[in-house]
Amino acid sequence: EGEGDETITILIYAERIDLHNHNVGSWKSCYAVNTSSGHLSGSVSINAHTFENGGNVQLHSSMSLDETNSDCIQTNDTAEKRLIWAKSVVKQIQAWEDTEVMEKLT
Repeated sequence: EGEGDETITILIYAERIDLHNHNVGSWKSCYAVNTSSGHLSGSVSINAHTFENGGNVQLHSSMSLDETNSDCIQTNDTAEKRLIWAKSVVKQIQAWEDTEVMEKLT
């Protein structure tokens, strides 16, 4: 990274424990975005476990998401430009999770 570069790390974690229906699962994703270069990368880890009457099935899946570029922001950018930038990062993460992750699991 160059001088003045700042990396923002975005972590997403969700867990579902449903013992009544005999299943548990978790989703963990981590994204890093460099505000100066616009480089955005991430990874996702999914665990699922179902069990009933002595049966036990587990799924463990991890994947890295290809680096892409978003817009860059500068320290003197307006609040409006920073909001637009943040929304573009969220949109890329949603696209990755919908296409790169969920489609591969179904």
